[in-house]
Amino acid sequence: MTSFEAATNPPAAAEQLAFLDRVQRLLDSGRFTATYKFALFLALAELAVERGDDSGATLRLSLDDIATRFLGLYWQQATPYAANGAMTVLQQNTGQQAAIIGLVGNARANISPDLEVVKRRPEWPGVLAQARSTVVTMPLKKLQTIGSGSGIVTDCFLYSHEVIKGSIELLPGVAVCMRRFFPLLQGMVRAKWLAWIQSQNHAALGATQDLESFMFGPTRADLSGVKSALLELQGGRCFYRPNVGLDPATAQVDHFIPWAKYPCDVVTNFVLTSPKANAQKSDHLATTRHLALWCDRNRTHRQMLADIAADNRFESATGTINQIAAWAYSSHAAMGGLAWDASEGLVPLDGNWRAVLGI
Repeated sequence: MTSFEAATNPPAAAEQLAFLDRVQRLLDSGRFTATYKFALFLALAELAVERGDDSGATLRLSLDDIATRFLGLYWQQATPYAANGAMTVLQQNTGQQAAIIGLVGNARANISPDLEVVKRRPEWPGVLAQARSTVVTMPLKKLQTIGSGSGIVTDCFLYSHEVIKGSIELLPGVAVCMRRFFPLLQGMVRAKWLAWIQSQNHAALGATQDLESFMFGPTRADLSGVKSALLELQGGRCFYRPNVGLDPATAQVDHFIPWAKYPCDVVTNFVLTSPKANAQKSDHLATTRHLALWCDRNRTHRQMLADIAADNRFESATGTINQIAAWAYSSHAAMGGLAWDASEGLVPLDGNWRAVLGI
């Protein structure tokens, strides 16, 4: 099902929950090499609030309106950010700086720092055309793509990729869901955008942290003490790629059940990886084959893990982490989320995870 069945009636409660599941799947399993997808989703949601209704009908949005909203979302972000005693424009792409940042920066410097003033200037059509081109060639066709490698899937549940007369159409039921859940969706996407910026701008941001993290974010423990013990336990090999030897100086401790899914600092949740594998796995759940190896390790080396925990003042908490793993994989499977594999990238999660976890 690519859209809601009813074209002119509001979607049923179950369909609305399914919509939220698909958005969560998109944010969890989508490939984000830049922040454009976050901006596009927010632009569509804002326009759904302003232009849509609660009938469940489709909603046609012009590319110019989307591009205008896109520019607005980046207008402030293209200015330098003060951190570590310096002013830096935050990186919004994993490679060269995102083109939209350059476009906005030039417009602010050469036309006006006020977007509303720029919209009334003769240069505006050119600025808008460049933004529209960026939207069409980058996030518009890629927002609904999830996974990587052999596991790439396109789930067109928000809009068809077809552009007709300079516009796209939100599918039946999408606008009303975006309107109803707008505060929730905005919070979800902004949180992911913020986390992405923090992950790509370590040098600029340094040790700064926002108020949300200060007030509500669990404090991560110092894991340096468990590295040498895990290195011995794993025979000096990467947990996810056993054929890869680890450099003790650069090896990294990974939370097998990702910290972003559920913050749990227990020794049975720690594995030692190469920096590359750790970065690729990121906040994803691992595939069933990795899960099986993790469960087997925790059973086989129960006593050694308990000793590591005692030596470093951590909990071993095998039972607790098993409960958390069962919850994480169950909820992930329910929303059709993808899982990370060291050989294949992001791929569909197969159903064997239940047997592996004994549920």
